[in-house]
Amino acid sequence: MTYNPPYYEALIEGYGFKKAQDLLAYQMFREEGIPDIVSKLAEFTLEDTDLVV
Repeated sequence: MTYNPPYYEALIEGYGFKKAQDLLAYQMFREEGIPDIVSKLAEFTLEDTDLVV
């Protein structure tokens, strides 16, 4: 994920843009394995949506 200085918000909104959605990002390390909750959420999402990965 990138980092943008705080003044970017006013600069971009000054051109008429506005936030469309929030974006969340997480970092996991392969050596630690995938937490059970992440595996369950991934299975649920792939089964119950039209999401394609």
